[in-house]
Amino acid sequence: MILKRLTKRYQCRIPVRIIAVPSLTESKGQLSDIGFGGAQLKTTARLKVEVRVKFTMGGKRYVLDGYVVRRAKDGGETRYGIEFHTYIGKDLRALLAALAKQKKTSLRSTIRMRREA
Repeated sequence: MILKRLTKRYQCRIPVRIIAVPSLTESKGQLSDIGFGGAQLKTTARLKVEVRVKFTMGGKRYVLDGYVVRRAKDGGETRYGIEFHTYIGKDLRALLAALAKQKKTSLRSTIRMRREA
């Protein structure tokens, strides 16, 4: 059985600061997509498991905690799949609503789950 992504991801190009936990090593990267469950980011840094992603968008600061669930080399950078910890803050909901508005889709219609055998 293959479990597909639970939520829609929104394409973006957001510069971020990444803090590796527990070493607190800081590096730069870029979010390439984001959704309620997680995000994909690109960086030249080597990330382990736990991460904190910080960025500012629309004058608002965001701090998202999660962990690495996949990695793939992409030239000189690495793409990381980050799964957020289970809580969903109202700030993240507002950010995704703004991205959905830019893409002219409904935030409510994006939450779905599909299983394939």
